[in-house]
Amino acid sequence: MEREYIKNKSKQISFSKNGFSVSLPNIDNKDITVCFVTTEQGRDNYCMCDKSTMFYYIIEGNGYFYINGDELNVKKDDLIEIPPKHKYSYKGYLKMIEIQTPAFNKNDVHEF
Repeated sequence: MEREYIKNKSKQISFSKNGFSVSLPNIDNKDITVCFVTTEQGRDNYCMCDKSTMFYYIIEGNGYFYINGDELNVKKDDLIEIPPKHKYSYKGYLKMIEIQTPAFNKNDVHEF
């Protein structure tokens, strides 16, 4: 029997860039993007989404989020919500779940 409700880690798309690593499980809902993000030190750039709200749930670690010039100390079990058109970055040792809605669109993302 196929286990359609459990997303197999071996079928994830993974990549690393700008100081962080990402694993994207293949989910059926096309309205959101869900991924697992890991960083040992942090992003080495800033990002901004024109249309998407970003949610980061800290699974493990601690560090800082920088949102529109504000420095926020973050730790395990914090949930960070970043509205569209807000410039952000993060630093520290962090393992996170990222949820983006609407789903990722490369034309919606700007990196600085």
